[in-house]
Amino acid sequence: MSKKKRGRGGNGGCQQAKRQRVSQPTAKSATTTPDKPSTDNQYPPEFFNHGHFAIPTNRFVDATQDPSLFRALMEHQYVGFVVDKAEQLVDFKHTTYQQSLYDLEQFYRYDFTQPHGLNTPIARTFVTRTCVGVEGSTYKYLGLRMFAHPWEGDALSEYSPAHQASLRQVLQLNRAMVQRGNEHSASAIVSTARGGSSQFNLTLINRMRPLGSPDELEAERGLKKEACFDADFCSVSWHADSTLEAFSTIGVYQAIKTKHYPHSISTARPWKIATRIALDAEGPSEGRARRMKHNLDCNAPPLTVDLPNSGMAYFMLGAYNHHHQHAVLAGETERWASTHRVCKMEGHSFPGVLARAKCMLKIEKRGLKEWANSTRMLDEVEFEWLRQWYIQGPKHAELHKPYWADAIKELTDVWVKLEEKEQQKLAVLRDATTAVESKLHKNGSPPPRKQRKSAALVAKCGGSALFNVVLSGVRHRKIKRNGWATREKDSIWKRVPREFRPIPFETTIAHRRAADTGDSQSPLIASSILPYCLDEVESEVNDLMHRYEKAMAELEKEPTQYAANICTEWSKTKEPINTANKKDVLQESGSPRNVANKKWKKKKKKFKQERKCATGTSC
Repeated sequence: MSKKKRGRGGNGGCQQAKRQRVSQPTAKSATTTPDKPSTDNQYPPEFFNHGHFAIPTNRFVDATQDPSLFRALMEHQYVGFVVDKAEQLVDFKHTTYQQSLYDLEQFYRYDFTQPHGLNTPIARTFVTRTCVGVEGSTYKYLGLRMFAHPWEGDALSEYSPAHQASLRQVLQLNRAMVQRGNEHSASAIVSTARGGSSQFNLTLINRMRPLGSPDELEAERGLKKEACFDADFCSVSWHADSTLEAFSTIGVYQAIKTKHYPHSISTARPWKIATRIALDAEGPSEGRARRMKHNLDCNAPPLTVDLPNSGMAYFMLGAYNHHHQHAVLAGETERWASTHRVCKMEGHSFPGVLARAKCMLKIEKRGLKEWANSTRMLDEVEFEWLRQWYIQGPKHAELHKPYWADAIKELTDVWVKLEEKEQQKLAVLRDATTAVESKLHKNGSPPPRKQRKSAALVAKCGGSALFNVVLSGVRHRKIKRNGWATREKDSIWKRVPREFRPIPFETTIAHRRAADTGDSQSPLIASSILPYCLDEVESEVNDLMHRYEKAMAELEKEPTQYAANICTEWSKTKEPINTANKKDVLQESGSPRNVANKKWKKKKKKFKQERKCATGTSC
């Protein structure tokens, strides 16, 4: 499953089909150059019917009723969509693979997504699903991050023997799908379907209830009709798969069961895949066609492919997912679909995000860029990982405990340290503001060294620019936290069992549980960090920035005179004047080096002379 793209694909393909504007491809549009690169992102050719085909206006094109039109579309507009019957997959251990999908029954769960972002309605999926893949991998779609069960690795030993065997068989199925995907990709004639990666690293397994069967959580809740012709019911609505490596293959293997239902596979209404053109629905140029006002459907009607039998598979090769959407139309049998994909690992794997976060903690350099990156890292750990974990409830945490319990604890520890860095940033801004304000008292003693160093750092980083970086980060984090708090309190949670309800993400110091309480649901560690509610922090940073700007404006009126006063006070201490002190004066004075006046240059020369005397070089 992936993003629902109503906006990008719309119902354009269906509307054009109703207008009977399907084209007959020209030889030029259908042919491709064999030596084109594998990352060919060209659009499907456009059709102009010219009366060659009878176009259905109230249904999808299919192979049984429209054989000639179906074949023409598959050879040109829908090239890259390949279907394998069970008997064609000779190396597949169908019985073993299908049984492994059945045996993971305990792992299948409904997802509660937020397709349009925070502060919008939450939607529950009609299908139950689970993720299996490389250790530490995740898959994000529609605002929800799915955490994968490992199909190999040390954590696998912590699962029950039956689940270990099933997860290992899913890995074997994945390897068979990789091999078959490579074969299809290598044999593709059209460049848009050739050469994409089939090295699947994760599978999203969907379990779909038969048409007409009651919903497991809300009996009155039924499937929605698909948007093109308002005739068939959708188990999975129109979408293009997201969070994938560009031009990679998508492979889907299905298992079908008729147990407990009064149909045999041969007489039951089959499951179908509907597909339509939606230019730039996904991929490296996502949204480009709409911005350029292209014809998003190339005037081609949508079509369906029947999938009546267990053990069938289909593949979407190369750029197919970039320019097409698909939907799953419900059948009268129970269906499991293992959707194998090459998911993005950068930003979506636990080892990767943990390594980047620890690297950020090691960076001692303090500057505008470093502060901004540290804030972004904190937000990523909190909103893309920790909150995504807790929002899925206690049952989810229990099922994923073998690998993810320790992983989430490590991320929590890193999050606490990143929060402490935010507290340190605020302390620097306080010291810098105090130091600059103390300069207004020209006859007073110089500020403490710590405050002078903070003032020098802020001046080096652009003064108010550093305040703005912190203020922007606080405001962004406040908006996100408010959005997640609303998500945790959505009314949908009242209609589902407690095992699906979110675990509160408690981050206030007052409500923080110590690690030794043994509360595994909220293993946050007490620490000196910023409060959860950031209203007061935002107000303080805003006040500090205004005070700093006001003090600097006063100092800039007489920078040379004040610098002389500071020089006099420092000389009374009879301490050697080193380079660090000189830099502090230069940066704290509010007078940039490139506009220093002649009097200030004389003071610099005097510093050098005093330094020589202090070191005994010469006087």
